[in-house]
Amino acid sequence: MLCDALAIPFQIVADPYTRHPLARFLDGGPTYRGILGHRNNTEQRGRGDPGDEAIARVVAAGAEPVLAGQEQDLELGKARQRWLVGRGERIEVDGLVGPLSLGSARRRMYSRWRDVPAVAA
Repeated sequence: MLCDALAIPFQIVADPYTRHPLARFLDGGPTYRGILGHRNNTEQRGRGDPGDEAIARVVAAGAEPVLAGQEQDLELGKARQRWLVGRGERIEVDGLVGPLSLGSARRRMYSRWRDVPAVAA
């Protein structure tokens, strides 16, 4: 899977489409790790834009839907990172899920980020 090869968590922006980009992505979205649709970045949805169907198919394929506009991905990331740190992994608890967090999850026998238990703050 491409997400595995690029060390990207298999999660996708699932915020309702409002015809406007999410404010969080106006600066390029440097705090988001995962899959996002063209619709989350621009108001320019033209002919050929896969739209909602593409999002639904990625979710059906097992991606974890997250409400990025509410920073749900960051909160889940922190909670799962705390769980991993509690088991001896040496990663930063910042919610930004990258190669170190995903590698820690794999060492703990979790092949999917969404399966790592979350610990409340």
